[in-house]
Amino acid sequence: MTLKQVAEAFIAECKARNRRTSTRLNYESILEGYILPELGQKEVVAIQKKEVRAWFAKLLAAGKSTELVNRIIRLLKTVLFYAVTDLEVLDRNITLPFKQYQAAEGRPGRRVNRSAFSESEVQALLSEGRPHERALVGLLCFTGMRPGECYSLRWQDVDLTAGAAVIVRNWDWRGKKFTAPKTEAGARTVALSGWVIAELEAHKARTDGKAEGLIFATRAGQPMNPSNV
Repeated sequence: MTLKQVAEAFIAECKARNRRTSTRLNYESILEGYILPELGQKEVVAIQKKEVRAWFAKLLAAGKSTELVNRIIRLLKTVLFYAVTDLEVLDRNITLPFKQYQAAEGRPGRRVNRSAFSESEVQALLSEGRPHERALVGLLCFTGMRPGECYSLRWQDVDLTAGAAVIVRNWDWRGKKFTAPKTEAGARTVALSGWVIAELEAHKARTDGKAEGLIFATRAGQPMNPSNV
C-alpha cells in the first residue's frame, strides 16, 4: 500500500469521525504540498528512516521554517501510526524516534504575534463599535469565549437574570456546521458581568431575539463568517 493510499484512507477517516474542518484542511494542505510529492508513491513498508531524515534536512537547508518541518513530522507520524494501528499494513512506525527541530539563531521560525489587547485598546474598540458590535466585542474580551462559540450562541443558551452563558457548541465556518466542544472542558458555564448583560439585553431588544435564534447572525439569520466580522 502506498503512502498516498494510506493518506487518502486517513483523510476519509477524519471526515467520517467529523474531525474539525480546519484540522482536516490543514492535514490536506501539508500532505498535498509536501509529503505526497516526496513520498506518496512509495510503499509504506519501503520508507526508510534515513531517507526521511535526509528529506527533512533538505527542507531546512532550502530555507523552510522549523515550524513547518515540525508540522510535517507530526503529520507523517500520525499517518504512519494510522497505517500501523488501523490499516494494519505496517509493522512499525519508523518516524516515532524523530524529535522536533529547534529553531537555530537566524533561522526563520513562526512569526506570529498574538498579544492581548490592552485596556485602552478594548475601550477604543467599544467606543467606536456600533451597538450590535459592542455586545459581541464585550463577550470576546470579558468572558474568554472563542469566536466560534460566540457565533453559535443562542438566546436559549444565555440566562441574563442569572448572568451566565452555557457553552454547548461551536460554529465551524469552514465546514458550515455546528460542532460539539472539542474537549469536555469546552462545555462549560461562563459568568457574565453586569456590563455585558446590559449590552446583551439592549441587543436582544433591538433584534427581537427569540430563544431558538442566534444571538449574532447575518441579516438572513445565518451564522457569521469570521472574515466578515
